[in-house]
Amino acid sequence: HHLDVSDGNDVDGVLDIRRVAVYGRPPTWNIGTHGRWRARSIWDRGFLVVAFNTFASARYDYYALIRSTGRRLRAELYRDRTKKRDYKVSSLKTWRPDRRSVKVRVPLDRMTIGKKRRYYRWHAQSLLTGPDCRRTCLDLAPDRSGVREPLAPPPESPAARSRTS
Repeated sequence: HHLDVSDGNDVDGVLDIRRVAVYGRPPTWNIGTHGRWRARSIWDRGFLVVAFNTFASARYDYYALIRSTGRRLRAELYRDRTKKRDYKVSSLKTWRPDRRSVKVRVPLDRMTIGKKRRYYRWHAQSLLTGPDCRRTCLDLAPDRSGVREPLAPPPESPAARSRTS
């Protein structure tokens, strides 16, 4: 099991990540920030991302992008490609439990995950431009490497269960 990620108050701006927790099936990421914010206040200048490494390569293969429309938040899952444009895989469910956090549900079956993989890695990131930031405020949680998230074992078939009884 992984540990939820805590991150210090180390970046200017309202989207400085405070904590990221993952729970449920399909998994839901709860990203808490140090600052209070509204969808209107981050429109066209603030974004939250959860990146996924599903191929066990050096780079991340998918990302969930949470953005503001000015009135509400939207989230989409994208395939991150190196030689071609990224493409949208799916829309995602996102909601705000309070003014300091956002949740996004990411069904793992929307991503290609290696058949022999027992885990994938993820990290959360916030990006904000504006008066609080000289250029762009970026925050990564965890700060160094991604979180190793175990994959659920495949359900045992009825035939396999009857052989073990």
